[in-house]
Amino acid sequence: MSHAAPYSHFSSKDQLLAAMHEHITQKFVCVLESVLQEYGPCPEGLMRMGCTYVLFFARNPQYFHFMFFRTSMHIDLSEHSSESYEPFELYKGLMLKLLHDSGFPKELQTDTLVANWAFIHGLAAVATMPGAGTAEEWERRLPGLLVSMRIAKPEERKK
Repeated sequence: MSHAAPYSHFSSKDQLLAAMHEHITQKFVCVLESVLQEYGPCPEGLMRMGCTYVLFFARNPQYFHFMFFRTSMHIDLSEHSSESYEPFELYKGLMLKLLHDSGFPKELQTDTLVANWAFIHGLAAVATMPGAGTAEEWERRLPGLLVSMRIAKPEERKK
């Protein structure tokens, strides 16, 4: 393939990169949606979604670096926006539903969402670092790591 071949399909490098970003995003969304379909909106589903998030990138570390360091994406951490990165919106929707349904204090829900997503996203960043272990090692380690971030009301955290 020649260096000019992509330009027969894309008018610019930016258009090519945008198409690549969209392709990876849709692959990621399909994987996350399959978890939602299998487990539904429950704490187990949230944990499985977190595992899936990390493992998607542990198995495809080049995707993580491309998606989050080479493109400009919008991630809105506020509760009411839906104009954000679609995989984040799936996670946010499930997390906020579970927090609401459990009677978690409303004033702490957004901060809890941000802290938990930062934990999951941070694990994905670490899992994609050279020398941080294989995807299989991460798959074994993740359940214990995610249980450590168990969602609990403030009074339950003291137990």
